[in-house]
Amino acid sequence: MSRFPLFQPWLAAGLLTLSGWVQADLLTSKHTGSWYQPDQDGQGFAIEIVPGETDKDKMAVAYWYTFDENGRPTWYFGSGPVENDQAMITLYEVSGGQFAQPGSNVTKTEWGTLELKFSDCNNGQASYNSKKEQFGTGIIDLKRITNVYATVCTGSLVDDIPDQSPPVEIVQSLNPVQGMGAGAANLELYLDHSLLDVSAYDLPVGNYQFMVDGQAQGTLQVQTQNDGSTRGELNFASPATAGKLTLTFDPRGKILEIVDGNQQIWLSSQLPDQDNTPDTVVGDPPPFGNARYETELNRVSQQSQYADAHGDARLDQASNFVEFEVEAEHMPAGIYMVRVDGTARGSLEVFQQTEQGKLRFRYPEQSGKDLLDFNPLNKLVEIMDANGEVILSATMNNQSEGNLEDGANDGNGDNGDNSGGNGDGGNGDGNGDNGDGGGDNGDGGGDDCQNPNGCGR
Repeated sequence: MSRFPLFQPWLAAGLLTLSGWVQADLLTSKHTGSWYQPDQDGQGFAIEIVPGETDKDKMAVAYWYTFDENGRPTWYFGSGPVENDQAMITLYEVSGGQFAQPGSNVTKTEWGTLELKFSDCNNGQASYNSKKEQFGTGIIDLKRITNVYATVCTGSLVDDIPDQSPPVEIVQSLNPVQGMGAGAANLELYLDHSLLDVSAYDLPVGNYQFMVDGQAQGTLQVQTQNDGSTRGELNFASPATAGKLTLTFDPRGKILEIVDGNQQIWLSSQLPDQDNTPDTVVGDPPPFGNARYETELNRVSQQSQYADAHGDARLDQASNFVEFEVEAEHMPAGIYMVRVDGTARGSLEVFQQTEQGKLRFRYPEQSGKDLLDFNPLNKLVEIMDANGEVILSATMNNQSEGNLEDGANDGNGDNGDNSGGNGDGGNGDGNGDNGDGGGDNGDGGGDDCQNPNGCGR
């Protein structure tokens, strides 16, 4: 993924200091260390967070040094799976051993359970439930004593990214459940930070819960945009970043849902658990960047049925994706070929209801869009009918209209092209800001669509 930017470590504003309070609900490998309750001298916990059965699973190993029912020093130990901010551990005790002697007579007995839960990198709780009546149940507040040398705990996904790991990008469209709307989720993992951007568009105006495996992680507010479309988005980051929610959960492999106040699911998909974008460049797409290019397509045909026809082409270059779109409007319903530099690149369908249609390309490839494996800049773009007659034509402008960061970037993809039919309504590129601050509200595309089943190409 050589085309993805690697950010320099950001240890600013006290966000990563061990001495300060770092809000974090994710139990990570950086919680490994010694923990104790200041009011209970001579006792505490040695806790290790270690790999589980898969590369995403984690286990907590705990050693509780304390006193038995007779006041003698003893150890209880065990391990259990980690889930988000907590670990459930079965504890055991041993007996029959002698100092520095073989343990053939040692017996292991289940003592009870221990639940570890952490509110941040320096504070947590240990809840125990013993099989021994004299101990019963209880809760111990924990404070960190030590951490692993030369490590920093953030309590977020960053903590568990192995050293020297390449950047990871996972992109997933959020599919409509109620017959309308679309959305996207984009997770980016780097050595020093992680980003999750979630978008929803063409849904009724209102507040929705973003759910991850049934757990609410944030409120997404869908609002009406200037072009009449609707859109909402949520942005998460770790470590904690101003203007974003802290990414304190791992969404990989989880079910993502957009749910309204009546618990009705509008959008849903499972996020893949590994990178699903190409590692190498396919074909010759335009380079990544920070620019928008636009060109109006001029009418060439003299036929009366195309008297009001017009169109445009647009290329967006972002820091980790590039997208090309060709649109035709006020044309008779039908299938039209899009040709770039003399080569047929695809077809767009114009629907009778709206007299318009779009064809979208993207690199890296994404569901609902064709792979952009060519560079249209300074090339002739043509829209042709079934008889091979050129209807609209222009050379694609290679002079930038401005930076995406200055407002041209649609951030989370289009809001659907409103061109009628039963298409996908635009699944959005879901690539969020990745440092560019998001951009505007997407193009929304064309006239109002009245089809409840979607209005994509």
